[in-house]
Amino acid sequence: RAITSLPFNYSYGLSVINSHLLAGASLVLSNKTLMDKDYWQQIRDHQVTSFAGVPYSYDILLKLRFDRIDMPSVKTLTQAGGRLGPIKMGQIQKICNEKGIEFFTMYGQTEATARIAYLAPKDIEAKLGSIGKAIPGGQLWLEDENGEHIDSPGTIGELVYSGPNVSMGYAECKEDLALGDVNRGTLRTGDLARKDDEGYFFIEGRRHRFLKIFGIRVSLDAVEEIATSKGLKCAAHGVDD
Repeated sequence: RAITSLPFNYSYGLSVINSHLLAGASLVLSNKTLMDKDYWQQIRDHQVTSFAGVPYSYDILLKLRFDRIDMPSVKTLTQAGGRLGPIKMGQIQKICNEKGIEFFTMYGQTEATARIAYLAPKDIEAKLGSIGKAIPGGQLWLEDENGEHIDSPGTIGELVYSGPNVSMGYAECKEDLALGDVNRGTLRTGDLARKDDEGYFFIEGRRHRFLKIFGIRVSLDAVEEIATSKGLKCAAHGVDD
């Protein structure tokens, strides 16, 4: 039983809804926020078992003293929508261990229905900072600038994903709706990554200039264009938090 903790129009939030309904599970609909005492009371009253959040959600949890929050029914926490730093990941995992909760960190993109890879709770301590391995039914690999597969551990290349959850493509105009499945089940993520000798992937950067802020993808090029249109000169850069 999940509780609505993310917007429905956000790919990860919608994925939580669809995956629970598909599995025959249930949802608690709440218009409260994590900052409201009533939200946590709803979790207790309705015996919520799973909670989903983006990195910002876990920032709030830590500020609210997550270790002191009473939610005995919760058995699973999941995180996606941007990179959760290794230190915070370790903090959340430690508290979850004490509470008997499984903590799954995930990596995904909207074009692959929000989920591409996950790191199992048992692997977090040993693989801190890793996005883990591909979800069941999917495949992950690395390619160099020439599109050749990279097999050697530690070598950085573009992360490429293949699976049934990859979208058909984008329609920029009505004629594009007739194009069919443009992606053909494969998504070039635009993220640079490396793989260790046990097959766990680590994100090292982005080919294109995007940040994930509050789970929303922001183009640094677009930020610069907006500034230029207002007569300003600027260079945009930053990190996901």
